[in-house]
Amino acid sequence: MNTERELQSYDLRGISRITPFLPRHYCSEAASFLLSNGNKVIITTGFYIVRGQASETDGPPGAIALAYALDNLGWDVTFVIDDYLSHCLPISVTNSFRTINFPMLTRKKSYAFSARLIESLNPSLLISIERSGPNSEGTYTNMRGVDISAYTPKIDTLFEQGIPSIGIGDGGNEIGMGLISQGAKQEGINLPWCDTPTDQLIVASVSNWGAYGLLAELSMSTGTPLLPTPQSQLEIVEDMVTSGAVDGVTGYSIPTVDSMSFLVSKLILERLSNTSLYLTNQHQ
Repeated sequence: MNTERELQSYDLRGISRITPFLPRHYCSEAASFLLSNGNKVIITTGFYIVRGQASETDGPPGAIALAYALDNLGWDVTFVIDDYLSHCLPISVTNSFRTINFPMLTRKKSYAFSARLIESLNPSLLISIERSGPNSEGTYTNMRGVDISAYTPKIDTLFEQGIPSIGIGDGGNEIGMGLISQGAKQEGINLPWCDTPTDQLIVASVSNWGAYGLLAELSMSTGTPLLPTPQSQLEIVEDMVTSGAVDGVTGYSIPTVDSMSFLVSKLILERLSNTSLYLTNQHQ
């Protein structure tokens, strides 16, 4: 299965331009990396949208699907999020998983807060899904290059603590993109680059889909169906919007993801699920 090709479907922002800087099978490599790095994970997600003055619908649904899948595999899961996302994260999620709000602090104090979190939680792996990270000047920007530093707690300092890590993004400005940003810049690819690297990086047209791709590869590696149903993901998006979340591109409080109808995400999920299930059965 060419998971990566599925993740680059409906590539409205040209994210496929940066895939030459990644391994050909970056999803399967990330899945293998995950399985080789323990069973205790911190997942972070949540991206503030200036136009909507709220957290967006891309990122958290994929992060939640990943959390439930890893819990199913026996992992200990903790969410580290900001106040904006905490207002619209489904109650069922906060009741199921340890959730920690990262405060708005200076960089020095953020680093110290991250160090204390790492010491107390002792994670074996960090995963970031659609979470803004700083550029070379230390500024957090959205996909249009607008400064959102005032709305972005420095959760990226968790990724400076030497813990194995995976990043998932769709625009260049997310935690993890530092793995390829320098090479891409040298080739003239102009994106609002984040310079925070992760050990593994998954890129997709929509960050939720990157999480789905990782789950498809984990399903085949473990022989366990781990992908969420489209209905369960739609319900998360709808719950988030009801609680104040917005579409990350339009800023509208409607149950779409990156300006696309959820029917598109449904199609991606169904393709990944059908193919991964078929290949898993073939190997049994």
